[in-house]
Amino acid sequence: MFNQREKIFQIFEQKRKAFFIYSILWTLGIGSAFVFGVIFLNLRFSTNLKINGQITVFILWLVVEVFATLVYLALLMISLFSLNYSWNAWKERLFYACISFNFYEIVNILIYSFSHHFFSWSHQKWTTYDFLIIALSYAVYLLLVLLFKQLLGMVPTVFLSFSFEYLTLFFVAYLTNSFAKTFLTGLLSGSSLLFFPSTFFINFFQFSFDYLIPNLMVSLATIVYFNQTKPSRSKWITFFILPYLGIYLSRVIGGVLFYQNFTYPGFPLFLYSLMINGLNTFFDFLCVGLIGEMIFLRLEVLKKRYDQKKKRYKMDYSIYK
Repeated sequence: MFNQREKIFQIFEQKRKAFFIYSILWTLGIGSAFVFGVIFLNLRFSTNLKINGQITVFILWLVVEVFATLVYLALLMISLFSLNYSWNAWKERLFYACISFNFYEIVNILIYSFSHHFFSWSHQKWTTYDFLIIALSYAVYLLLVLLFKQLLGMVPTVFLSFSFEYLTLFFVAYLTNSFAKTFLTGLLSGSSLLFFPSTFFINFFQFSFDYLIPNLMVSLATIVYFNQTKPSRSKWITFFILPYLGIYLSRVIGGVLFYQNFTYPGFPLFLYSLMINGLNTFFDFLCVGLIGEMIFLRLEVLKKRYDQKKKRYKMDYSIYK
């Protein structure tokens, strides 16, 4: 088995340069196709919006187009540097390979990770400290919802509001790096929104797509592994943008299914949902991403202390096992 893994690694190293050239060409092709698609949609529907007098909607449409294009091109650029398939990075690299539709790289990552036994399931016993973190984060989440959703509300035309409550879920993901713990915190937090008068409720499915699933999507941030060294910029981008892609998708689906009556005249329902939810998700991403990184960088000592406690507990638990 060892010789087989070593042989795969040698073949991979020999093809590294050719693979990098292939990735550049593929990325340029995907990026060009995305840009041309955005231009086509703009030419197709911008005239219709101007004729109907929806100048505000036209400006919002342009903002979402430009932001989506810049974000996607940035993700494609990061995906070019996805040759490091280490245990700490292979899940992030797989995400960028999927974003860039680089099927050759997806196969390479899966083969490499299987051959190095990166796929593993290890059950970790939860400690009192873990439950304390979840409880405190849940309490702060409810407080932030009360302040920014219940008291401040939202801008009705474009459905903008401060979503700082997501910071508590990202905090659990950053500190514990546990999908299960972040998922549980998101489940408790999202379910509690049923009891807030500011929650717009039509039925449970609409509530799930608008409130519950977005909270659960923050669990995807645990794909990013923060080691003891200073995190790179790409790590922070992945940490925040991966959950927000899931949040955006959930909001778009909810908009298509439950908000047909809000569509502007002459504008397709699906594109309207893409635009409005793109605007509020972009606003959330900027607020939570910028503030979250500044906060979490100053909590590095707390994360190191948590990691040390977890390692110490694993050693103590192995003695009695």
